[in-house]
Amino acid sequence: MSRRALTAMGIPALDNRTPEHTKVVLNHIGEGYYLNKIWVQGKDYGYEFPIPENVRMRERELNAKAATSVVAQTSTETKQTEERTEIAQAAPPPPDGLQATTISPTEIDLYWNNSDPTVTGYLIERQTGGGAFVQIANVAGVVNHFYQDLNVTAATQYTYRLRAQSPTGISVYTDPVAATTSPAPPAPSCAPKYGGSNGSKVIK
Repeated sequence: MSRRALTAMGIPALDNRTPEHTKVVLNHIGEGYYLNKIWVQGKDYGYEFPIPENVRMRERELNAKAATSVVAQTSTETKQTEERTEIAQAAPPPPDGLQATTISPTEIDLYWNNSDPTVTGYLIERQTGGGAFVQIANVAGVVNHFYQDLNVTAATQYTYRLRAQSPTGISVYTDPVAATTSPAPPAPSCAPKYGGSNGSKVIK
């Protein structure tokens, strides 16, 4: 570093022996660039400048700011954890043992078990084929663990999932279960039958 650069930084040249390769050691504090330590190394000597008071004050300000940031972040994380805990405690658990049973080409029955005494009803959602889930029923009452889906089509796959609801919240979904309705029965035949003695057609 040249003598001119040293003078511009407020570092006086020590004497005429100061060579061109004199070094000034600077450190970063926080996000800014501040003097923390100044060391001028000559060919056969070294000199450490005292740290100015304004630099020390700035360092204390940055340390206090960093500490406040850590406290604020910890407080926010604690609050978020408490909120998640409150939500988890408020919502009932999902129903147990959901089953879907094909009864006919036009009926699928659902069965499940209640998982909490505070449950007041169940929200039933259905997916047709690979489409989106749509709510099809709101079954009220803690003792009702059965639902007949009569709005189905023959030879079609349906997937169901449930959520339990209580005065304090709604549970997460159950694991989905699927059932496929049976094919529709063949239509009755109306073909004419031959039964006359002279080969005439007899329609029955």
